[in-house]
Amino acid sequence: MIGVTLALVFIFVLVDFSENSDNFADRGASREEVIWHYYAPFVPEMVRLISPVALFITVLFHVGRMTERLEFAVLKASGAKMWPIFAPFFGFGLLVALGISWLDSEQLPQANQLRHEFEQEFLSGRSERLERGSVFRQLPNQDILSIQYYDIHGNYGYQAQIVSMDSSSIQSLSQANKISWIDSTQQWRFSSFEQVDLTEGAFRRTVQDQVDTTFFVTPEDLSRQTSDIYRLSYREGWSYVESLDRLGIGHIKLPVVQYFGRLFYPVSMLIVTLLGFGLAAGRRGLGRGLLIALGLLISFSYLTIMKLAEPFGAAGLLTPWLAAALPHLVFLIGALGLVRSVPR
Repeated sequence: MIGVTLALVFIFVLVDFSENSDNFADRGASREEVIWHYYAPFVPEMVRLISPVALFITVLFHVGRMTERLEFAVLKASGAKMWPIFAPFFGFGLLVALGISWLDSEQLPQANQLRHEFEQEFLSGRSERLERGSVFRQLPNQDILSIQYYDIHGNYGYQAQIVSMDSSSIQSLSQANKISWIDSTQQWRFSSFEQVDLTEGAFRRTVQDQVDTTFFVTPEDLSRQTSDIYRLSYREGWSYVESLDRLGIGHIKLPVVQYFGRLFYPVSMLIVTLLGFGLAAGRRGLGRGLLIALGLLISFSYLTIMKLAEPFGAAGLLTPWLAAALPHLVFLIGALGLVRSVPR
């Protein structure tokens, strides 16, 4: 499996470099930055992505070789059952699944953060914001913040408005032409600020050129991106999803689908082990070349269907956990059917 993984990682790097080499050169990325800040952190993610493919091809190759040597026929003739024959393959697949789960939760977040910082500087078009256009946030005490446009790189926005409410009415309305984050004071600066306080039968209007203040929103809360969930551990990821819900951020279903997708992803290692065993065991008519071709086709189809299911969960057509689990359920049913069809 290691040899297959290294070969696929090498191909992955070549393809990615051919696509992005012009951007690296145009934006002034040095060779050391490309190697150590982009590809070195990217390799663990590549390993995670191609592990099902590498494991599937490995199982197909070894089971197919056992079939060609009539080892299965000898074992069955001696009275061996299917499960004891399959158990070593299942155990190996379980070890790979646990390793991928540990890698995804404990090691990949730091690597993905380093790669994300490189992409923001040299490949800024890659990461996408969760929200497009206006930004809305639910603040404490039923206050609502809206910003017509917010720049995630400069930490400033235009046409900001805060509506303060109680249980039955609006208490005040604050607005500013521009809102900027000041790193030195860790405060927000409102420019061309206007506040209207409403009371029964009257109102008071206050106008100021500039006001520095704090409220329970940080620049990170206003610049959530679709790749955020992949830079967090499993525990941090769930806290992140809960924070999106508390802040009233739109499009929250996509991060939830991505989170459940990460949780279910290691299960694919066990499913491709079943698929490989069921496809190659006892079928001598299939050559190694055909088995490897089928392995690549099925593996990439599996990965593609996992990605295609995400929009259905993000759009609310499927619950997030079902959108993440459905591809695995489909291929699990197919794998079990192949195993049952193995010649007895």
